[in-house]
Amino acid sequence: MKRLLLIFAVILSLIPLNGQSSSADTFDQQSSAWPLDSFINDSHTFYEELKIFHDRNGNISFEEVQKNDSLFSNNTTSENFQADDVYWAKLILQGNCRITANYLFGFASILKGQGWQYNDTWLVREDSSITQQQSGFGLSKQEKSIHSATNLARFEIKQNEKVTLYVRYKGAMKDK
Repeated sequence: MKRLLLIFAVILSLIPLNGQSSSADTFDQQSSAWPLDSFINDSHTFYEELKIFHDRNGNISFEEVQKNDSLFSNNTTSENFQADDVYWAKLILQGNCRITANYLFGFASILKGQGWQYNDTWLVREDSSITQQQSGFGLSKQEKSIHSATNLARFEIKQNEKVTLYVRYKGAMKDK
């Protein structure tokens, strides 16, 4: 299989489903989160912002990953990606400062025709509530959280809410 360069470059292309425009697009040092204000009428690709855990054995649970922040490090998947291994991505986001909005997250590779068999996504809110969704080319449209040929997840993020997004990737493959 052709090496997936910049494997996580487009995993979190973010398309807001409603909202207003804004201008803040830099990391918020105080809250340690990426503000979503600038993405309301635009899409954004997170690559350098992602923290990655390479789960070589593929048997670490979400609960273990969530409890152990030290597993994650800077994203170097463009240099050392292993197509058959499991990867976890972590991203902390800050909701828009003016509105509550639904955000559509797309999971894809920058190489045309490449993707993952399985993407499991968890959104953890500040109150510790968790929402999980699944997608991937190894699932039928009906098995996906969003019934689409494209691999997507949609989450509502409240105004100024700080959330943590975890994504588990398993099995790089060519698109169906």
